Parts: sequence; structure tokens; C-alpha cells
Amino acid sequence: MNTVKSILRTLRSTILLLLLICMVVFMVDNRDVITINTNPLPFEIQTRVFVVMIFCFVLGLIFGILSCSPTIIQNFFRRLRDRNKIKKLEKQLGN
Repeated sequence: MNTVKSILRTLRSTILLLLLICMVVFMVDNRDVITINTNPLPFEIQTRVFVVMIFCFVLGLIFGILSCSPTIIQNFFRRLRDRNKIKKLEKQLGN
């Protein structure tokens, strides 16, 4: 069981490292300055392309986490409740 966890941990680290390398290459490649016009508002922002892309990525990540979090939290509490029930039943069988 430990070898499977070790392999999964190594695989996860490798994927994250590759993602980080791709992100750095992307940032270096997209250093052009762009102007974002917020028409009809009187704001105009000048920024680099990679800043906008990373902002959109992080915003999407946050939205994805928030949309999945009710299910994740519900499953966590269900597993916790089931684990407590199992412990109580094991205790009753032990007596």
C-alpha cells in the first residue's frame, strides 16, 4: 500500500513540476503589453498578457473549487459519520 502512495505522490509531484515549467515558459513567451478598455467605464488598464491569463486561470480555479466544495464537504462529513458508526459497532461487538 505504501508503494502505491509513494508512486502516486511522485506522479503528482512530477505533474506539478511540469505544470510549473509550462507556466514559466508561457509567462516568458507572453510578455507583451496589452490595454484593457472597460468601456463604458472610464478605466483603461495596461498589463501584460500572461497576467491576464493567470488571473483568468486562478479565477476559474476558484470558481471550480467553490462549485465542487458543497459535494466535497458533504462527502467528508458523511465519511466521518460513517467512521464513527463503524467504531461504535465494533465497540458493541467487542463487549
